[in-house]
Amino acid sequence: MSIIEVVLALAILAMAALIFLPVFSQGMGFTKEIRDYSVLVGVAEQLTHSYIVRINNLAPTDPPINIFEDNVTASVKAAMKNPVLDGLPDFKVLSTVRPSQLCEKGGYEIAIRMTWESGGRPKEFSLLTVKAVRGL
Repeated sequence: MSIIEVVLALAILAMAALIFLPVFSQGMGFTKEIRDYSVLVGVAEQLTHSYIVRINNLAPTDPPINIFEDNVTASVKAAMKNPVLDGLPDFKVLSTVRPSQLCEKGGYEIAIRMTWESGGRPKEFSLLTVKAVRGL
């Protein structure tokens, strides 16, 4: 094998690497984003569960829970130590718990909204649950 053939083979290999590098890096970005969303879904499910427990423990004489976009970011970060949450810039968790218009009597709407920035653009993830409560 001559030197020219070796140089030509290395040049072809380098060009192939340059062509496929964006494809592989984009795939890595999607993998990271999927991991981030799975963590956010877990956080939202845990928050929703805690509000459902709180609603279930209401006595018939207690006033209804009515919270609108309460910023619970600090308590979420303290309770759920996770590098994904710490790594999201401008991360906020807002929770809304209010009597639902969808249920005739005793139902609640629970909304968890998370916002952050990614690549200079705002992103948002929301989870909405309607919980019907009997006997109130």
